Amino acid sequence: MPPTDKALLRYQAISAYLALDPPRGQRRAVLDQLAAKTWTLPDGQPVRFAAETLRGWVRRYRAGGLAALEDAQRPRPGVQVLDKEEVQTLVKLKTEVPERSLDRILEMAEDTGLVPKGAVSRSTLHRVLAAHGVSRRPKRAANTTDLDRFEAAAPNDLWQSDMLAGPWLPDPDKPGKHRRA
Repeated sequence: MPPTDKALLRYQAISAYLALDPPRGQRRAVLDQLAAKTWTLPDGQPVRFAAETLRGWVRRYRAGGLAALEDAQRPRPGVQVLDKEEVQTLVKLKTEVPERSLDRILEMAEDTGLVPKGAVSRSTLHRVLAAHGVSRRPKRAANTTDLDRFEAAAPNDLWQSDMLAGPWLPDPDKPGKHRRA
């Protein structure tokens, strides 16, 4: 739906309220009546608007007219702080040495004058590197040299436990007595 059509539909929904200009104490009732109505979109779909939505549209209309009822222009997606050359330079710094941290890359870029000091945040740099698929450090092969110390040939061949005080067991040196293990 074009923005002008949306603005006209919103105006249509609030026009009765604007024409009545209800006094204090009756405004909510008028908004509730308008919220109970079903409106038809240009494509034929029925739609209802909440009273608070209508109240917001009334405020916007009174402040800026029909143009205020249009949707605001959405910002451009992506990173606007960096140009393409700066992005490529930052990606190159990461791909040259994948172990470099975000802080180190920012420090290098700022110290060499590739980007202005303080212009790029860590989150922006991370977003740029993630978009180019280089945001993670490369995985290393697992070091399993010390993992086989407590290995057993079969299940239940080796049990391990850790507790502050063990259970009470019969004392082999003093028959009929128990001692804590």
